[in-house]
Amino acid sequence: MILPNVRIGSNVIIGAGSIVAKDIPDNSVAAGIPCKVIGDFDTLVEKYRKKKKMSPDELWSEFERKRD
Repeated sequence: MILPNVRIGSNVIIGAGSIVAKDIPDNSVAAGIPCKVIGDFDTLVEKYRKKKKMSPDELWSEFERKRD
């Protein structure tokens, strides 16, 4: 749930069931009740890329495939 007058930046991941009561900056990973920043987007992508042993291009192709 996103409360009124809250801004969410670009490249932000919000955890399911979170209540966003404050602005979330760009490139963040946030979750909780109330929602708070728990990490950054780039670190999360890098961990996932290493786990899957993919190049950045392969990783984005996989994200695009799953999103469609």
